[in-house]
Amino acid sequence: MTGNAAAGSSQARPDAEPGSTGYFMDSLFRRGPSAGTATASNATDPSGAAPTAEVARIFMNTLRSDALPAEDLRYVGQLVAQRTGLPQPDAEKRVSDTLFVH
Repeated sequence: MTGNAAAGSSQARPDAEPGSTGYFMDSLFRRGPSAGTATASNATDPSGAAPTAEVARIFMNTLRSDALPAEDLRYVGQLVAQRTGLPQPDAEKRVSDTLFVH
C-alpha cells in the first residue's frame, strides 16, 4: 500500500504532536461552507475527541492489516457524514482518499 502516511504515527492521542494522525482526523471531519449547523453528535461531544480517537484506531488497524474492511469504511463514512453534512458516498470517498493518500 502506498502513501500510508495518513495514519502512520504510533501516537496514542491523534492530536498529540506534529506528525501524528491529528491532521488527517481534522481533514476527515472538516465541515464545508454549506454544511449548516452542528449535528447531534457535535452537540454531545463538541470537541469530537471520542470519534476522532476511534477513527485513528481504525486507521492504525488498517495500516497493520493493509486493508480497510468495508464495514469500517461504512462506519467511518457515517461518522464523517454526520459531522460534516456530506452525503454518505462522498464521506466514504473522503475516508478512502484520506487514508490512502497518493
